[in-house]
Amino acid sequence: MPHIIYKGIADLRAAHGSFESMKADSNGWIIRLNQLYMTSNGETLLFDCTAVRSGFVQSFYALAEQKGNRVTLRIDPHTAVARNEGVKRSLLVIRDFLLLTSPGLEFDKSNLPPEILSLTEDFPPTP
Repeated sequence: MPHIIYKGIADLRAAHGSFESMKADSNGWIIRLNQLYMTSNGETLLFDCTAVRSGFVQSFYALAEQKGNRVTLRIDPHTAVARNEGVKRSLLVIRDFLLLTSPGLEFDKSNLPPEILSLTEDFPPTP
């Protein structure tokens, strides 16, 4: 499954507290973050996501998990989802959102292609 890993401690509670549903449009894809849920221990966020392109709608969940000194962004493994560009771009929207509340996170690694990972300026989340 697509994932991005950062080094550092994310302020997931602050991210949860500042969340408002948002959408981003890029390259024919509409990505929506509809809802955000947090576990009681504050170490995992669950994003309710939708990716839409040309009438194809895919709904799925994505996770942001704090594990020690690393934060992993990934698609929920219990979600049956096509690994298309829209799903990959949803992780970028989540990444950009989390970096607003945790700017000190440092990129570690990802299995996303470099051309997808480099998309930031073309993909600003908007309410």
